[in-house]
Amino acid sequence: MKLCVCDTDMLFEYFEDNTDAIDLLNSYDIIFCSVITQREMVLSSQNKTHQNKLNKLLTETVTLIPIEREISDLHVQLLNDYHLSHSLKINDAIIAATAIYYNLPLSTCNIKDFKFIPDLLLVQLNIIPKRRGGVFFDLFK
Repeated sequence: MKLCVCDTDMLFEYFEDNTDAIDLLNSYDIIFCSVITQREMVLSSQNKTHQNKLNKLLTETVTLIPIEREISDLHVQLLNDYHLSHSLKINDAIIAATAIYYNLPLSTCNIKDFKFIPDLLLVQLNIIPKRRGGVFFDLFK
């Protein structure tokens, strides 16, 4: 069975109908994402209608992974190791810790945000992002 953890940017691309992202994610049997990814996507909503549609898409597309104590501890260790040297952000540390903890590859368009974490298996992508910033531009028209 082919599994992955999906970063927020990859789900943005999937929901923006980026065919490369769709093809990649459709090649997995189960797509997981951290509740942090869910939070980032919900916060990108422009209104309640957008939010409801987004929640429906998330429910139908991914399996959410809660932040277990071990993931929390690992994300703090990642921040201690890489925040100062590589500007690792809190959300990225939690998403990376989730993939490491479950020993799953991370599917992301932002390889640069994660490539310095040695225990993290990254899915190498050649996806050109369609989105412009942290908001769904065409998804809810």
